[in-house]
Amino acid sequence: MVTIRLSRSGAKKKPFYMPLEKAYDKRFFDFARDILSEDNIKRRGIFNMKFVSNILDNPKRELLHSQQLMTLLNFEIWAQLFLDNQWREY
Repeated sequence: MVTIRLSRSGAKKKPFYMPLEKAYDKRFFDFARDILSEDNIKRRGIFNMKFVSNILDNPKRELLHSQQLMTLLNFEIWAQLFLDNQWREY
Protein backbone atom coordinates (compact mmCIF):
# COMPACT_ATOMS: atom_id res chain seq x y z
CA MET A 1 0.00 0.00 0.00
CA VAL A 2 1.31 3.44 -0.93
CA THR A 3 0.44 6.46 1.18
CA ILE A 4 0.69 9.89 -0.41
CA ARG A 5 0.90 12.96 1.73
CA LEU A 6 -0.82 15.83 -0.05
CA SER A 7 0.08 18.64 2.29
CA ARG A 8 3.21 19.20 4.30
CA SER A 9 2.03 22.39 5.94
CA GLY A 10 -0.61 20.69 8.05
CA ALA A 11 -3.16 23.20 6.78
CA LYS A 12 -6.77 22.32 7.40
CA LYS A 13 -8.98 21.37 4.50
CA LYS A 14 -11.00 24.18 3.02
CA PRO A 15 -14.19 23.90 0.98
CA PHE A 16 -14.14 24.66 -2.71
CA TYR A 17 -17.15 26.43 -4.17
CA MET A 18 -17.72 26.35 -7.86
CA PRO A 19 -18.78 29.62 -9.52
CA LEU A 20 -22.25 28.60 -10.68
CA GLU A 21 -22.62 31.18 -13.43
CA LYS A 22 -19.49 29.81 -15.11
CA ALA A 23 -20.20 26.14 -14.51
CA TYR A 24 -23.86 25.97 -15.51
CA ASP A 25 -25.93 27.39 -18.31
CA LYS A 26 -29.41 28.93 -18.34
CA ARG A 27 -31.07 25.51 -17.95
CA PHE A 28 -29.63 25.10 -14.46
CA PHE A 29 -30.98 28.46 -13.33
CA ASP A 30 -34.38 27.70 -14.91
CA PHE A 31 -34.35 24.43 -12.94
CA ALA A 32 -33.45 26.32 -9.74
CA ARG A 33 -36.31 28.78 -10.34
CA ASP A 34 -38.71 25.87 -10.83
CA ILE A 35 -37.63 24.10 -7.63
CA LEU A 36 -37.47 27.33 -5.63
CA SER A 37 -40.73 28.71 -7.01
CA GLU A 38 -42.78 31.14 -4.97
CA ASP A 39 -45.46 28.45 -4.46
CA ASN A 40 -42.91 25.96 -3.11
CA ILE A 41 -41.25 28.50 -0.82
CA LYS A 42 -44.57 29.78 0.57
CA ARG A 43 -45.99 26.27 1.00
CA ARG A 44 -42.93 25.14 2.92
CA GLY A 45 -43.04 28.27 5.11
CA ILE A 46 -39.38 28.13 6.11
CA PHE A 47 -37.60 30.65 3.89
CA ASN A 48 -38.30 34.28 3.08
CA MET A 49 -39.35 34.54 -0.58
CA LYS A 50 -37.88 38.03 -0.94
CA PHE A 51 -34.49 36.68 0.15
CA VAL A 52 -34.77 33.68 -2.23
CA SER A 53 -35.82 35.94 -5.11
CA ASN A 54 -32.85 38.21 -4.44
CA ILE A 55 -30.50 35.24 -4.77
CA LEU A 56 -32.22 33.95 -7.94
CA ASP A 57 -32.42 37.39 -9.58
CA ASN A 58 -28.82 38.38 -8.93
CA PRO A 59 -27.17 38.22 -12.39
CA LYS A 60 -23.65 38.63 -10.99
CA ARG A 61 -23.72 36.05 -8.24
CA GLU A 62 -21.13 36.47 -5.58
CA LEU A 63 -19.61 33.40 -4.00
CA LEU A 64 -21.90 33.80 -1.00
CA HIS A 65 -25.00 33.83 -3.21
CA SER A 66 -23.79 30.73 -5.06
CA GLN A 67 -23.35 28.90 -1.75
CA GLN A 68 -26.77 30.04 -0.54
CA LEU A 69 -28.43 29.05 -3.83
CA MET A 70 -26.97 25.54 -3.70
CA THR A 71 -27.96 25.16 -0.04
CA LEU A 72 -31.55 26.26 -0.72
CA LEU A 73 -31.78 24.08 -3.81
CA ASN A 74 -30.43 20.99 -2.07
CA PHE A 75 -32.73 21.50 0.92
CA GLU A 76 -35.84 21.97 -1.22
CA ILE A 77 -35.09 18.90 -3.35
CA TRP A 78 -34.47 16.87 -0.18
CA ALA A 79 -37.72 18.16 1.37
CA GLN A 80 -39.73 17.34 -1.76
CA LEU A 81 -38.30 13.82 -1.85
CA PHE A 82 -38.38 12.90 1.82
CA LEU A 83 -40.93 15.16 3.50
CA ASP A 84 -43.46 15.55 0.67
CA ASN A 85 -42.80 12.13 -0.89
CA GLN A 86 -42.73 13.74 -4.34
CA TRP A 87 -40.50 11.37 -6.23
CA ARG A 88 -39.77 12.73 -9.67
CA GLU A 89 -36.85 12.76 -12.01
CA TYR A 90 -34.80 15.90 -11.66
